[in-house]
Amino acid sequence: MPKRWLVNPSCGIPPGSDTSLIGIEDPELELFPAVVPSDRDAALLEDMLEFYERYARQNESGDRLRSETASVYRRVGEIERRMGRPDRAEQALRRSLEIYDALTRETSDRGIYRVEQAAVCNELGLALRELGRFPESRTDGFARALDLVDGNESPAAKFQALRAHGGP
Repeated sequence: MPKRWLVNPSCGIPPGSDTSLIGIEDPELELFPAVVPSDRDAALLEDMLEFYERYARQNESGDRLRSETASVYRRVGEIERRMGRPDRAEQALRRSLEIYDALTRETSDRGIYRVEQAAVCNELGLALRELGRFPESRTDGFARALDLVDGNESPAAKFQALRAHGGP
């Protein structure tokens, strides 16, 4: 199983020292391989996104399609961030949140999108942190993610809360 290396704050050794790292097995890393997508793959994803956007404009009342479009924007944001383009990631992630926010306002079952929104907020927090916008990464990203899953005891919600606290 892939490992993620974290700084052990309780060990008393300054961060950056190899001996201050802890390797934890992380099943989430299996979902996102360390291989950076090629430019061709990123272009394909952009083409898919354009298709979803066109289709969404033609079918604006369909909640399922809008949810899928928000999910595509999230994936684009994740890939852009992993490719070292946090500014482009921020744009895609904010668009994903706009769609999820609208869905949440317009549906009677608001909880259905909250875990997805929290996942987007966590990714946004990481992108903003990489841009050096630390206070914004906290408010727009991690703190909002925690608010969205507060009181939700599902495993997915707990995982997003862990991510917001600096976990995997």
